[in-house]
Amino acid sequence: MDSSFNQQPPVFVRPQLTSPVPPQTRMSILAIVSLIAGLLSPLFIVACFLSLITSAVAIVTGHIALAKISQPANRLDGRPVALVGLVFGYMSMGLTIALLTFIFTRPPSNLSNSASSIAKNTAQSRLNEAELSIISGSKSNVARGNSELAQEVAENFARSMKRAADVIFTSNRKPGIQLSGGEYVTHCELHEDSCAFIVHVPSYRHFTKDAEKALNTVVWIAATEAVKDHLKQGDAIAVGLRGTMTYGDILIGTFTDDDGKMDFTVGAARDLVPFFGEEGKRRLDLRGGPADLLKEPSAEVSDASPFTPSEPSEVVKPVPAQPIERPTEPMTSEASSDTPSVLLPAEPLAANLPAVEPLSPEPLAPPAETPKINSSQKRKREVPAFENKIPVSLEKSIDAQGWNIESMIFIRDGAQLVTGGLDETISVFDTRTGRMLFRSERQGELGQIVSLALSKDGRTLFAGGSTGRVASYEIKDDGKVESVRSLYKHNRNVGCLVVSPTFPFVLSGGEDGTVAWQPYDDRSSSLRIVQELKRKVLAAHLFVDRNEGIATDGQSLIQFSVKDSKVLAQRKLSKSYPHAAAISPDGSRCAVSYGSDVTLFETASGKQKGKPFASSEMIWSLMFHPTQPWLIMGGRGNATIWDVNSAERLAVLDAGSIQYVSNLAITADGNTFALIPTSAGQSIHVFDLTPDGERSVR
Repeated sequence: MDSSFNQQPPVFVRPQLTSPVPPQTRMSILAIVSLIAGLLSPLFIVACFLSLITSAVAIVTGHIALAKISQPANRLDGRPVALVGLVFGYMSMGLTIALLTFIFTRPPSNLSNSASSIAKNTAQSRLNEAELSIISGSKSNVARGNSELAQEVAENFARSMKRAADVIFTSNRKPGIQLSGGEYVTHCELHEDSCAFIVHVPSYRHFTKDAEKALNTVVWIAATEAVKDHLKQGDAIAVGLRGTMTYGDILIGTFTDDDGKMDFTVGAARDLVPFFGEEGKRRLDLRGGPADLLKEPSAEVSDASPFTPSEPSEVVKPVPAQPIERPTEPMTSEASSDTPSVLLPAEPLAANLPAVEPLSPEPLAPPAETPKINSSQKRKREVPAFENKIPVSLEKSIDAQGWNIESMIFIRDGAQLVTGGLDETISVFDTRTGRMLFRSERQGELGQIVSLALSKDGRTLFAGGSTGRVASYEIKDDGKVESVRSLYKHNRNVGCLVVSPTFPFVLSGGEDGTVAWQPYDDRSSSLRIVQELKRKVLAAHLFVDRNEGIATDGQSLIQFSVKDSKVLAQRKLSKSYPHAAAISPDGSRCAVSYGSDVTLFETASGKQKGKPFASSEMIWSLMFHPTQPWLIMGGRGNATIWDVNSAERLAVLDAGSIQYVSNLAITADGNTFALIPTSAGQSIHVFDLTPDGERSVR
């Protein structure tokens, strides 16, 4: 038998088929551009309508990207990205066109006569232009106005608001995009007897209700200060606070310089229109309420006033004007049941009256002979009568010579006073003669000098600046200070400075919530940092008997180890927005001001101690007396001294101004105290707080 029959048949192996490797794809650059431009378009709608450009870019690049992605040869990906960019682009383009159409085709108001309608439309158009002009701005261009003088007034107002906001309203986290560059861009409409400000408030939508109320007070003070040389008693003032898209509060009132009262009410946007008219007085009608504005004159009014009758028998004897008691706090539209309904009417009472002198032969406004206040004159606020219960005497009034004082501290046992200025300089004054002994050059590395501290031996001065930098200076025998070294730099403003009473190191608290400390001698350069607070560090304290410290931002209080930077405890104090804080010399108590209330806390537990100190005004600065159980509060135009144990007010120290007092200084023995209002051209007031027995010995 053939052996071939025993052979196995050949085995065929099926070849394994492998799928081809797909070509690599990459993201379409045009799709990414379309997405970015589309997302930016809604933000740029209010920025001079730049959304027309960004939305057009999003649409064009999106369509091109889709076309290229659909071609397989291009090996591109990103179709969903391009579609999102197209959606935002078309949506923003439609909104922008609709908004422009609404602005430029808005029908005129239906008034009873053509001349009044023209005047109304002219005023309204000028108001619209002012609203558009303040949307964008820069540090070098924050002012607009209807004249060169108005632009100067607007610039002064904007700079004052910026300085106040940096101290009061700046939060620990700034928004990523600010269309006005973080500036209070302002338009001023200044006329002979009226002035209106339209101001853009950066991040206005993030303000809490308490912060908005505080802002209204600060805004009104800045407005009256800006126009004090250009308006007379009783002239009308308006301030429109505007966010990115809409108005916030509209403040309407009169210029007054008698007692520093908050003479304004919260009105509506329509109340701004009369301030932008070319003719006619825009005075407040005190007979109908502070919110009633006189409208523009009617076309049917002849040159002869309708209030001058042709026959004497037609004269109607008017009711004499009665004095109006105005509240010290700003009035709101939510009036109480006892408030007359005419305070905030739906329409002005004098709608059909021409802008002429009032009906009464006796002027309702203050007399015309009321003199204007020159810039060289001091605006003095009358402090309510209060008999001081402790010996207090004004020893010296020192001319601060120009720029705002941002910080103060006594040196050489009170013989000299060091000040840090808004102009980035450090000055030294002789407290007995009032003479300036030294003024440094501009400390550009520090910026504005916002915090000062003194070493235990009195030879080293520490300064914290608005840039966040801390630096040390040597105090010379002749009163000069000389820079020694640059220390830690925070991200933003230095909120407080504290020097160790035992060891040669200085602690600084920043606006970003950081607490840092480091030696200031040449023996070591080690640095310790604690970053647990969420807001600006308002006060800190270093204990003498243990290596621990405490710091607070007004809402929380932390206790930490100086050796290893460990946070030992964190205690919640309050959810309210704080303005100032101070810690007692022994570190056992912490005082925090929330608006006009000052609350005392125990630092060991964080619990509130007693009832808050209720003040009629907002408190912007706090300081414990170094030897007595007293708390000193800086308010509007004065500082008050309270007994922290009995909650009794002991003394009122007049600042000779209506501006807020946010800078206080006191000597280590507590016998000499200084304050200065927050405004340019003010004077430093130095008081003697020596007890009667010690004063007689001196």
